[in-house]
Amino acid sequence: MRKNSKENFKSLTAQSSSIFHNPRRSWEDMCFALAGLDRITARYARLKYANETSHYAELSNYVCKEVVKIAKEQGWKHRPKGSRSNEPPVGVDELFAFRLAELALQENVGSDRCRRCNGRGTIHTGYKSMDCFSCKGSGILRRTEDYRAKFMGINRATWHRLWKYRFRRHVLGIFDVFEFEISKELGRRL
Repeated sequence: MRKNSKENFKSLTAQSSSIFHNPRRSWEDMCFALAGLDRITARYARLKYANETSHYAELSNYVCKEVVKIAKEQGWKHRPKGSRSNEPPVGVDELFAFRLAELALQENVGSDRCRRCNGRGTIHTGYKSMDCFSCKGSGILRRTEDYRAKFMGINRATWHRLWKYRFRRHVLGIFDVFEFEISKELGRRL
């Protein structure tokens, strides 16, 4: 089911990791379950499953603060863009943490539609149509590690060596906690 479809509001499906299986729920059930969640988890559920974009900024700021906190606890360091290679790496600053938070939100909440062909899978040139170069005709955006490195503005090798594991485990782990809380509340209240 597409996030922007007409039936999305009427039948919210709490999709999460493969660990948790949530059957199709009506929007009334989701609203009842949202009443028992803490504020930020409820905002995440509203943003993801009801497409209420007014909660995007608050959730982005929360995830950014969590990333900064995790970075300090774990002792993460990075070399800011434009610095020389002989300069020592510094701790994760707000801008870098904000970019990590934006990338994570984009992957968890954003649409999976290819931006180049608008989800059609083909590009019309006027004379003929051809498969899209970005999605290779599927219409679905593939988020690769190269895409993530480019989004963060760091070298591909540095992303693979340092940030790939950190992003998947710690940053995307924030959203796994949200999904677990939603699943737990659905199971408890319904």
